[in-house]
Amino acid sequence: MKTLENTTFNESTDAYQPIIAGTYPAHVTAFESREINESIVFNLTFKLADKVGEMEVPVYSQVDGTYTASLDEKQNPITRKATHLVGKEIRSAGVWLTPNPKEGEGWKNRKYKEFFESIGVAFPVDDNGNTALGEIEEDDVLGFPCLAKVGEQQFTNKEGEEKTTMRVFVTYPWNGGQKLSADEIGSDVPF
Repeated sequence: MKTLENTTFNESTDAYQPIIAGTYPAHVTAFESREINESIVFNLTFKLADKVGEMEVPVYSQVDGTYTASLDEKQNPITRKATHLVGKEIRSAGVWLTPNPKEGEGWKNRKYKEFFESIGVAFPVDDNGNTALGEIEEDDVLGFPCLAKVGEQQFTNKEGEEKTTMRVFVTYPWNGGQKLSADEIGSDVPF
């Protein structure tokens, strides 16, 4: 074996660190929508913000193909700054809008309303407390900050294998978060 100078690997500091379920400061960096069975599903992509690098997250090690939290000699979880998560992009699980819901089925649009209000969309409210939900467009959310709640989603791929991916399920307002400029998002931005 040829020896390489300054080339080492340490499982506790150099191993792959998975995205851990949690709530992270993020920005909307991509937007898609499509019609399915007279409803509209929205899929957004969120980029984890620089602020995530200040957060402490557990260090994980791979044991028998499964990630397990690393513990110190006193069996306390080992943590580190989440700098490895800064800039990671995570898609939403899909947010559904049911246009013209049947009588008594307005509840179907609660998640849509709350998800997009947390990003900064202001839907008009009339004097009777009715919120007029419009169809969100890319310009309404691209670059906007929020706190993105990330968790695991199970699915079966085309080969019939069970897989797990990370998705954004819920958004919360990020007080103090600043909207990204077109340059900070990328060159394909329409504004």
